[in-house]
Parts: sequence; C-alpha cells; structure tokens
Amino acid sequence: MFQFLGVKLDSWGVKMQIVSTAFNALADGDVRPLSYGLSISFDKQFDSAVTFFTLNQSTLNGSDILSTTQDNPIQAWDYYEYLDYTERVIYQSVSRELEFPYSVVSSIADFQLNNYDQYFTPRSTSPINSYILPKRPVRLLQGFASTVLPQFVGLTSGMPEISKTDGNCNVYGYGFLNMDL
Repeated sequence: MFQFLGVKLDSWGVKMQIVSTAFNALADGDVRPLSYGLSISFDKQFDSAVTFFTLNQSTLNGSDILSTTQDNPIQAWDYYEYLDYTERVIYQSVSRELEFPYSVVSSIADFQLNNYDQYFTPRSTSPINSYILPKRPVRLLQGFASTVLPQFVGLTSGMPEISKTDGNCNVYGYGFLNMDL
C-alpha cells in the first residue's frame, strides 16, 4: 500500500508535498495506475548545471535555481548527477517514523534490483564496479500514471546484497535526515 503526501499538515504538524487535483483523483480512484522510479548516483558526481540563486550575485530569470512557487526548494542532495535505474526495479519499500522530541522524520528504504548481468555486483566486470560502495545517493519515487513523487532521498547503508541464485540485488538506505549518518 502506498501513502502519498497532500497539501495539508499531517497529525504531527509536518508539512507535506503539494500535489495536483488530478493526482488526488487518481489516488482516490477505484483503479490506481501505480508508477515508480529509482535514481542512484553511484559515482557521486555533481551536476555542473545545478547552481543555486545567490542574492546580489545571480541574474534574475537566469539559470540559477530558485525555490519554486510550490514551496519545494532545491536541497544539497540535488547537486548530484543521478542515473535512472527504474527499469531494474523489482521491488521497493519506504518507511518513515517521527523521532521525538526533535520532530525529525527518519526514513528507511529497501529495494530489489534485477542483477541478471551482474551490473550491481562488486568486484565484477560491471562499468560501475569501482563505484559500488556504501553511502551512494539514491532517490525513490512513487505515484500514479505519469506523476511520480519523491518518497525517499538518502544514502545506501552498505554494500548491495547479491543473490547469485535468482540474479537479484538487495539495497537498503537511510534518509538524508537520519541522525546516524
């Protein structure tokens, strides 16, 4: 079951993502066309096109990024260059919990990838072999139809667990706001 974030404050007073009326209609419908996404930055390279607007330095209406009208600001983890691995996803799960008394929402991700060609196998002939390490930036998205929303942004917690019998790779991660990182 997926839980998607709306326009209001939840019971803990945490601000939620803003979604369109069409998205809410799909979420409330009898038939829900689920969709998802996965992006990982194995090499942890920064995207040179991402720059933030700086007062008295950036050009108004220039290429520097401002906070959007939907109150969805760009964060430090948006600097990474992510590659799309959605086609490899077999399973994904995101769980969250509120930590009292600080009101920090920590999140944990668990996802399984198709590794039939040993692409995610350490010490293999994979083109990302030297980058298969812990603490790789990852984004998980979930939604309906063509609209997917970020549900998890964080780092992988360790090395992927490779299953040679079924050709899968299990990856776990902790949200960027987790205090244990």
